[in-house]
Amino acid sequence: MNTPDTPHLGTLRAFVVEQRNWDIELSVELTMFEAAFGCELDLEGTIQDPCGECMGAGANMSCRTCRGTGRRASRYWSTPVKLPVGLKDGRTRIPGFGVSTGIAGLQGDLVVYVRITKNEMFRLTRSGRLDAYVPISQWTWLVGGKVMVPLLDGARLVEFSSMDHEIRIAGQGWPKELGSHERGDLIVNLVPQDFRLKVAQRKFLEQMARDERNKDLTSWDREIEKWAQGSAESRYLPPEPKKKPKQQQKTKDTSPTS
Repeated sequence: MNTPDTPHLGTLRAFVVEQRNWDIELSVELTMFEAAFGCELDLEGTIQDPCGECMGAGANMSCRTCRGTGRRASRYWSTPVKLPVGLKDGRTRIPGFGVSTGIAGLQGDLVVYVRITKNEMFRLTRSGRLDAYVPISQWTWLVGGKVMVPLLDGARLVEFSSMDHEIRIAGQGWPKELGSHERGDLIVNLVPQDFRLKVAQRKFLEQMARDERNKDLTSWDREIEKWAQGSAESRYLPPEPKKKPKQQQKTKDTSPTS
């Protein structure tokens, strides 16, 4: 599956970086495109490395380096980080991008608090369903046809049937899992716009309504008239059995024979 290029945000964002033990925490605001397809960030902030004398334990008050704090002096920290695809609003932990403890295999994590900016064209539910909303002419909606719908990475012309309210586009929704490039379906909601009929249009529709009287509608008109004029007893009588059509008797051939 082709995926868009990963955007590189660089220093376009202002990050608030905090340190909890050996984890580094930050808050970031992403567009739907960045959250869906992942992005690269250049992170920076101030951190404290673990004390090399007591290995960050901080229990030994006589430690000359940290005096029981378990940490060294603050220092400037920066690193590039690639955020995974399929992020949602909330907390995401990325292992191995926190503070190094100096012990092999033991390193803090990067904890990212994500906020996705709202977009008028899309809505992402908590379950990961991606909805798009497309205004459409009431006339086009009535007869069916084609409509241009937005995708996260572009747009597409799609067909729909008369009076469809939803169009499902396979593989154009949100990633099914964090870090997965397999995407769900995009649900396009068609929103017919209110309209006012002109006099000529109303007369045309009224004439069409009169012309479209079929057998079933005529039969219904008779039934509802009987219902309206009937009594409580007659309305609920069992239907009369339908009379079988009389079979035509075969006429005897009396023509003279040669």
